[in-house]
Amino acid sequence: MLDRYTAAYQRCPDRTTALGQLTLETWLLLRQRQLHAAYRGTPDLPHLREWAALTEAVFLAYRRVERGRAEPPGLTARLRDLLERDRTAFTDPVRPVVTRIVSDVLGVPASRLPEDLTTTPTFTSFSVVEIVERIERELNAEFAAEDIVPEHLNSISELTAAADRAVADHAGRTR
Repeated sequence: MLDRYTAAYQRCPDRTTALGQLTLETWLLLRQRQLHAAYRGTPDLPHLREWAALTEAVFLAYRRVERGRAEPPGLTARLRDLLERDRTAFTDPVRPVVTRIVSDVLGVPASRLPEDLTTTPTFTSFSVVEIVERIERELNAEFAAEDIVPEHLNSISELTAAADRAVADHAGRTR
């Protein structure tokens, strides 16, 4: 699929149109990834800097071609590489840990955990305390005080986001 996507840009005979469209698409792809990383609390991913550099290079190529100059080589290869590496750059290693701990504490198989944990009968204030303590202990990171509120502790996604922030904060303090 990636090959077909990038090949369409590579083979398009109207280079101005192709690069104009690719300029827009790379900008949108970069913005989407920036928003995702910001939501996860990891806005400074090196992968995002590579996306920004590609977006800039594509725009410069578009402007060059628009003025009748030669197109720099390798843009679609860089695009394909970044799209391929998105799979690992945005994989969250914390979520499986959070899911396993929540599953253990609530006594519900991970595959049957609802996103909204408040619908699970074993989800109580005591289980929340145990979940948070186990996550902190296992990840060797401490939840921020502002994350110890119900809206950040009632779902797998919110617990994961809070744990991601705790891990990022801990990493930032130990540099």
